[in-house]
Amino acid sequence: MSKNLSPEEIEKSLSELTGWSVKDQKLVKTYEKKDFADAVSFIVRLGFVCEKHDHHPELSNVWNKVTLEITTHDAGNQLTEKDFALAKGIDEVA
Repeated sequence: MSKNLSPEEIEKSLSELTGWSVKDQKLVKTYEKKDFADAVSFIVRLGFVCEKHDHHPELSNVWNKVTLEITTHDAGNQLTEKDFALAKGIDEVA
């Protein structure tokens, strides 16, 4: 199981990301793509990243917007290093 991060560790890790925020112990970000097809293509690409990290976000898609929420379920829905590593990996394919 992953170790829950302290508020200080969360702030430090969050400062290393662009465009992500924390809401209800979840990392949250919305990506805006060119159109629906581009958004769906992005979802497929990030699926491979999620499998590589063995960690899977909640996601929603409305036309060209893809919103991701990441938390560690087996850590009691708290933020862990695993969440921040996935966010970095997702940003790399975005």
